[in-house]
Amino acid sequence: MKIKSFTGKSYSEALDLVKKEFGPDAVILETEEIKGKDFIVKITAAVDYDSNYNYKGIHFSSYLKNEIIQERECIDNDYDLSKEIREIKDMLMDMKSQGKSIDKIKSNFFTKLGIKNEFIKEFMDINDDEIYEKMSSEIKAGYKLSNGKTVMLVGPTGVGKTTTIIKLASFAVKIGKKVGIINLDSFRLGAFEQMRVFCQLLGIPFCSVNDVEEFKYVYSEFSKNKNIIFIDTTGRNPKDKNYLNKLGKIRDYGLPVEVHLTVSLSMQDEIFIKAKENYQLLGIDYIIFTKLDEAYSYGSIYNIFKVYDKPISYLTNGQRIPNDIQAVSPSKLTNLILRRGVIQ
Repeated sequence: MKIKSFTGKSYSEALDLVKKEFGPDAVILETEEIKGKDFIVKITAAVDYDSNYNYKGIHFSSYLKNEIIQERECIDNDYDLSKEIREIKDMLMDMKSQGKSIDKIKSNFFTKLGIKNEFIKEFMDINDDEIYEKMSSEIKAGYKLSNGKTVMLVGPTGVGKTTTIIKLASFAVKIGKKVGIINLDSFRLGAFEQMRVFCQLLGIPFCSVNDVEEFKYVYSEFSKNKNIIFIDTTGRNPKDKNYLNKLGKIRDYGLPVEVHLTVSLSMQDEIFIKAKENYQLLGIDYIIFTKLDEAYSYGSIYNIFKVYDKPISYLTNGQRIPNDIQAVSPSKLTNLILRRGVIQ
C-alpha cells in the first residue's frame, strides 16, 4: 500500500491531485483544513494495488460493520470488569484505612469521571459491584440506518456535524442505500465545499438551500427515489431561539425527520445542559457524541444523557472520513464512562 498527502487551495483541487496520481482506487484516510496566511486543504490518501475496491474508491473500515451484518450488539467484553471492580474495592479499602470516609471516596471517584454532583448522589447508596449494572440499565443507546430515515444533525459551531454526516452517508452508501444530502449551512463556505466534494466522490446528490421554505421542495424531490436523506444545519449559538424556531418549521411540515443533537466531548457539557430548553424547540430524538479522541474523561456522556433522556446513536473518535465512527450500546458506553476513572 502506498500512502501520500496532497494539498490544495480547496477540497476539489486536493482531490483532483489524489485522483490524478492514485486513480479511482484511492482510499481517503484523512482530511484536514490548515488555516494560516493561506487556506490549505490537506488530504491523506492511500492505494493498495492488490486490492479491488468496489465502493467508488472508498474503503469503509469502521466499527459500524456490526450494522452491516445486522447482528445484535453484544456486551463489550474488551476488558475484565470484575478485575476493575476488585481494583475499585481495593482502592476504597486503602483510602478507608487512611481515615477517609467511604462517601467522600466514592464522591471523589465519580467526580474524577466527570459526572456531575446531582447524578453522583444516585450512586452513593449502592454497592460498588452494582455501579455498572445501574448505569448500563439506565443508558439508552443504539441506532440503525434503515429505509425511510431522514436524519438532521443540529448543534453549535465546531461540534463536527458536517464531518459526521459525511461518515454516515458513506456508510449508508456502503450498505446499498440511496442517499441524498440537503445543506442548510450557507454560512460556512468551507463546510459547503467539503460536503460538495465528498458527495461528488460518493456519487450522491447534494443540494444547498437558503431557508426552510425552499427545503420542502428539495426534500420532496429527494424523497421520490432516496432511501435515506441527511440534513446538515448551520452551527449557531444555542441561545438563538429565532434560528431554532426556523429549523423547527421543518417538523411542522409533518415530515419524518429525526433530530440528532450533536455534542462535542471537547466542549463543556454545561453548554448543552443549559441549552436543553432551547433545543427542545426542535424535538431532539437522539444524541451523537463527537471528538471522543479529544476528551480526557467521559462523564459528560452520562450527564447529557440524564438531562435529555434521549437515546445515544453514535460516537465519533477522530477526523478520518469515512472511518472514526462507532455504533454504540448501553454496555459499551458504560464501559467507556467508568473505565477511564478506574485506569487513572
